[in-house]
Amino acid sequence: MKGYFGQCFTIIIATGVLTACQSRHQVSIQLTIDSQQPVLGAVAFIGAQRDSLSPKQTQGKSVLQFQLKHQGEGTCQVCLYLAEKVICSRAAYVEGGYHLRMRWTGEKFETHQHF
Repeated sequence: MKGYFGQCFTIIIATGVLTACQSRHQVSIQLTIDSQQPVLGAVAFIGAQRDSLSPKQTQGKSVLQFQLKHQGEGTCQVCLYLAEKVICSRAAYVEGGYHLRMRWTGEKFETHQHF
């Protein structure tokens, strides 16, 4: 019985360590869409890394999620493809493990939480 609990404990600890290590090498971005303008696509950039969302993935969504692999310091930018134009956020400072929350108002991007 002790062996079983020891194995379970080891698996739980190992999973936690692996998850913690992974999150320090990723940047997540949550973008809330507060606009009636249809979003035809979206892309987030950090250096050469990018995460794209197709029209099917953005259609009718009020929240878009991006995950980018990144270690160290850098800047990220989000661009939205609208009916007649492409609009991009200003570059935001990020490090691996950061979670960025942004909002598109229909006129501008706002950064709400940056940690």
